[in-house]
Amino acid sequence: YLQEDSKEYPISFNGKMRFTLVLPTSFNKKEIEAAVLSEERTQSYLDGKTPKKVIVVPNKIVNIVMWQLFLRFSPVNSSEFYDWNE
Repeated sequence: YLQEDSKEYPISFNGKMRFTLVLPTSFNKKEIEAAVLSEERTQSYLDGKTPKKVIVVPNKIVNIVMWQLFLRFSPVNSSEFYDWNE
């Protein structure tokens, strides 16, 4: 059988695939996470923010979960913003 020495990982933010990154198959979860977070494209999507969680499934996918800001509509003032993650 052929054994691959690298794997193309889809990198997702909040479940939406943004780009792919080729990494060695010998990397463990911590090495994959470090490589993805140090990638320039990841930093542009993070925009200086810290991810809430990084989910790594070796040889499958990496998903970065970000905090989200939700808009709450009210009849009195529809411009209120709530951060439901606090």
